[in-house]
Amino acid sequence: MTEVSLSIDAQGLASSEFNGLLSYESRIFETALGSWPGEALRALALDCAIADCPLLARTFWMGGRERPRCVLEALALEILRLHVPAEALSEAGAEWWVQRRPGGRSSMLEKDFVERATSPPSLQRKRARLNLAEDMSIGPRSHRLDWHFDKDEELAAGTPLFLAPQLSTVTYLTTFGGPTVVLNCVAHPMSGEPTALAPLFSDLPQGRVDGADVVFPTLGRHLKFDGRKMHAVVPALASRTAQASEDQPRLTLLVNVWIGHKPLAVEPFPNHFLDKLSPASGPLCLFRPIDHGTPLQPLPLDSGPRLRLIPGDDKEEQDKDLLPPRKKTLVFQPPAALANWSGTLPPAVSLKTSNDTTQAPPIALFENKQQVTS
Repeated sequence: MTEVSLSIDAQGLASSEFNGLLSYESRIFETALGSWPGEALRALALDCAIADCPLLARTFWMGGRERPRCVLEALALEILRLHVPAEALSEAGAEWWVQRRPGGRSSMLEKDFVERATSPPSLQRKRARLNLAEDMSIGPRSHRLDWHFDKDEELAAGTPLFLAPQLSTVTYLTTFGGPTVVLNCVAHPMSGEPTALAPLFSDLPQGRVDGADVVFPTLGRHLKFDGRKMHAVVPALASRTAQASEDQPRLTLLVNVWIGHKPLAVEPFPNHFLDKLSPASGPLCLFRPIDHGTPLQPLPLDSGPRLRLIPGDDKEEQDKDLLPPRKKTLVFQPPAALANWSGTLPPAVSLKTSNDTTQAPPIALFENKQQVTS
């Protein structure tokens, strides 16, 4: 057994003197991808299809001071350097992966669903602990991504710890498919239980959450948000003209920003597959030299919260093998203003239960820094 020693700060993140220098507010950025020639975009899409192969690891690592070997690593590195101060790069890294829906790794999900149903009870319990919520109403399995928290998956599988990255990002490589919905709640790192940023879940009727960010895919759009927040892809919210398909997939590059911790078992893209990817040939200049992004457009909810966390049935809640029980369903009901959106670009909005759009400071989950060994 490998011993892992972690220092966790008051916000539940891996301790680093640079945590306080980051911006945790959800923001969008417009990248240069929208002006790339069609040939370059087709090459990028082929790279993504290769990287999303189910025979490979799910995610890959790119250190902040390393030299990129392929275009995908170059993109991940530019995203990391956009959000992390230069002085922090020596202890920072990007955990990156791609998603092609439908197709790619998602084509294996139906098989995985069958394997879950027929796997031993002990393995089912482990998987249930790692999957917070599965809402079958949000869209076809191969198109959607259920409600979840980004975290060090290997650490969460072997310990009670749910350690999140400092930041999560999504870069949209097509304009198809459902939006990314980011809820205003985080997982407590010592239990994995949802904790609303403001107010707490327990203070809201029926487990309602007080707000969410909703960002629709647009070629070249880049979303950055607090890496501790619960989120999902909700294809049921996509308009008919934007529905993803095999010919028009929802294609995204995901980059998690880590400082002071490298996720266990996450390694660089394998050398023996590198010759199948487009080689890196210099800076891609994805972002403007000084780019702080744009806050999401505030959009008040019609009449109170529309985001609810519904506990599982009583039998499941009483199953002592699921400690703590986490099988729950999240229901997301968007306001009419979002359904009737008439803007030029697909919306990128922040849903609020009031007109207050100020950014609250990161929630303190502990009184002091915690030292954890497992």
